[in-house]
Amino acid sequence: MRQSLVQKQNKVKELIELKEKSLFYVLIDLNKFPTGVLNNLRREIKKSGGLLKIYKKSLLLKSGLLDEDFKSNSPFGVIFVFEDDNKILSLINKIQKDKNIGSYIFGYFKNNKYTNEFWKMIGDLPSKEALMIKLNYILKSLILRLILALKSPLGNFLKILTLKSSKAN
Repeated sequence: MRQSLVQKQNKVKELIELKEKSLFYVLIDLNKFPTGVLNNLRREIKKSGGLLKIYKKSLLLKSGLLDEDFKSNSPFGVIFVFEDDNKILSLINKIQKDKNIGSYIFGYFKNNKYTNEFWKMIGDLPSKEALMIKLNYILKSLILRLILALKSPLGNFLKILTLKSSKAN
């Protein structure tokens, strides 16, 4: 069914709003994507603070999400990410590894275009929680080492001061 001009304009407005609200967005190839996997992916993306939208190429061109020189005839989706985390990219990387579908086309972060290799690399990074746990462990061990290293010299220094003060009295 053909969409009216008003419906198309509303979808373009919606795309522009999503683009402005999102922290970043990526385009993924949906060629050979089974419907069940796609529906599960939509749910998981929504749980993780994102949104997967599928629009026609013409609407994406009008909204500024695609460049005029973009050449692809395969279906693709746009994933808008609203939270500062890489859970969604990790999820897509897992699907790529397990099912060999859903490759990145490209994406934008702060109006800068990045290649598919960049998004794959970001998706392979550990989560923010895992990095915080590692950092916490490293800082605790460094502080403990510092305390142990300074304990003996400071203890000896205090003993010398105590002896000197007792001799002075």
